[in-house]
Amino acid sequence: MEHDKYWAERFEQLTEAELRKADDLSAEMVKEYRQTAQDLNDDIQRWYARFAAENKMSLAEARRVLTGRELAEFRWTVDEYIKYAKKADLSEAYIQKLKNASARVHIDRLEAIRMQMAQHIEKLAAKGNARLTDVLRDIYPDAQMRTAYEVQKKKGFEPFARIPEADVDRILKKPWVSDGLNFSDRIWRDKERLLNTLQGELTRGLIRGEPYGKIAQRIAGRVGVARSAAARLVETEAAFFSSRGQLDAFRDLGVEQYEFVATLDSRTSETCREMDGKVLPLSEFKPGITAPPLHCHCRSTTCPYFDDEFTEGETRAARDPETGKTVQVNTYFRYEEWKAVYVDKTRTYQQWRRDNLFEREILKDVTEQFLNDKQKSGGTLTVPPQSVYSVKDHQEEIRVAEILQESIGGDMALLAERNYEGLQTPDYIWDGTFWDLKVISSVNAVHNALRKGLRQIASNPGGIILWMADDRMKLDDVVVAVADRLYRSAAFDLELIIGRDAVIVQVLRYTKKE
Repeated sequence: MEHDKYWAERFEQLTEAELRKADDLSAEMVKEYRQTAQDLNDDIQRWYARFAAENKMSLAEARRVLTGRELAEFRWTVDEYIKYAKKADLSEAYIQKLKNASARVHIDRLEAIRMQMAQHIEKLAAKGNARLTDVLRDIYPDAQMRTAYEVQKKKGFEPFARIPEADVDRILKKPWVSDGLNFSDRIWRDKERLLNTLQGELTRGLIRGEPYGKIAQRIAGRVGVARSAAARLVETEAAFFSSRGQLDAFRDLGVEQYEFVATLDSRTSETCREMDGKVLPLSEFKPGITAPPLHCHCRSTTCPYFDDEFTEGETRAARDPETGKTVQVNTYFRYEEWKAVYVDKTRTYQQWRRDNLFEREILKDVTEQFLNDKQKSGGTLTVPPQSVYSVKDHQEEIRVAEILQESIGGDMALLAERNYEGLQTPDYIWDGTFWDLKVISSVNAVHNALRKGLRQIASNPGGIILWMADDRMKLDDVVVAVADRLYRSAAFDLELIIGRDAVIVQVLRYTKKE
């Protein structure tokens, strides 16, 4: 795949995934608006049923003051509103307005229904603001981290700092359009506009003496218009913060140029078509002008622009977060794995390496198979003559050989020590192949032990035996170190036996595939 096409497709997929969250919220808000429209309709219908004659009411009749009983019922309703407002963390200004209404001695019928309408719209706005805040809190840092992951697949993996929640909130609150309003400001502004519009429709209908059904129809239409505006706000804000997340990741990782990528189909705007494929300096990245969103419902995205080729799956440099050393990793390093190692640091790079080797079946646990396949009853153990082999100096080698012989069987011969061109003879020849024993007292010793052992058995490889000398050593830690070292150093297939005391704990099989 051409490198520009690769990046364009990857970032189209990333942006589509982020905008899908906005689509889900829009669908959720459609239900909320429809429910609010129904609640408004029900309240106005009950109000008409209670006070109107023949389904009509004049403005003068609507202005009649509530009776003592009606006022008591109104106060009980307002007290319920106040409880909800406090629980839902509605604005202090609105709560105070409710308290003032509850304390008044004279309330007319129109004021009562207007207060009920205000409660529904306040609830709707509060829910919309809270849910959109949650979605944008997810979209912005997620877009930033997924962009960083994709860029590091090209530039090399290294630790990447998750943006603090306080910084996310600060970025969300910062206006990005010329009117100086952020998304929350727009929601509350639109709430006031909607409430004024709905209350105005009711008042105008009363002045005209219109029946309930006609007023209710116009109010439902106004709610529908507000619903569409709310959906546009959700989609536009989601597109902006997805784009902002990409920009911040590009900056953090030293990307110098970006390419504008339009989703080309029958719905693509002419503006986005003209921008598609343009390569610009990162300094010119300005959402709404040279970067998405360029308009409402914008589905375009950006991707990093690199002059050289990129092939997915090739090996790239990565920095080990714990040691700081450079290692080589395959670019199939998945996002969740990268995030766990380089961002959240819930796994070490070595733990990922172990799991990755097991997943790809480069490393297999063959303990049960190994023990069952070997001939336990047969085989011999041969010790060289004392003239060339000191039993006293090789007690551990002999002890481990006896354990292996008893547990597994096969023909095993201990080898006399010899050095040839700086290379020491392995400890055993077992069923025709070289095996070497390494007694380890710490996890850190695994790497040096395997490096030496691999050189010693290289001419006729069978395997390496690691015998844990310290009871405090954890098998999982040893296997993590084994996987890391074998991936780095093993140039051939081999088996590895891990033991402790007089027991074979685990047998691993390593298959060189790269």
